Amino acid sequence: ATAGTSARPWLRHWVRVLVPAAAVAAALLVLWPRPSGDHVLVRDLRLLPASQMRGGSEAGWHTGDAFVLRFDLAAPAQPVVFHAGPSGELALLYPEDPGAPLEKSPAGPVTLPPEAGGVAWRFEGEPGAETFVVAARSRPAPGLAELLAQARALPATDRSARVKALRELLEKRVGPVQAIEVTHLP
Repeated sequence: ATAGTSARPWLRHWVRVLVPAAAVAAALLVLWPRPSGDHVLVRDLRLLPASQMRGGSEAGWHTGDAFVLRFDLAAPAQPVVFHAGPSGELALLYPEDPGAPLEKSPAGPVTLPPEAGGVAWRFEGEPGAETFVVAARSRPAPGLAELLAQARALPATDRSARVKALRELLEKRVGPVQAIEVTHLP
């Protein structure tokens, strides 16, 4: 009878310690945010001259300058590129046709527009701030025509609010985004 009474306080001690610890562990498993599968895929986003020969000696981006976007994909993914001009107008740059099927690019360096396409992106129109927003996802992307319509319908309160709303829309519909802003000079 003495052995049973001495074991019982030890058992009660461990029950008092382990039950709350198990409850905390269970709560963490339930409440801990789970990865959505849309980890950051676009890294090291840069805007570069389309060729090493640029007109003029003045630094900066000028009307008529051709450029490319370069970035690295951490995994095979479908990149989407939007542009916000100086007045806040939004355009889909890549893919060029929102009705075309979106193809996956392999992991590694990506240059847009693709050199094989022969299309060049150039600074045109009114000078000012230009923002390029890139999102990518490894799963099938949403319909781009619908995404473009939603982007164009974003409230136009001011340019910075519109760019912020575009980023939020792309985060929600496509995945994490990377953006770069440059100043377009005359």
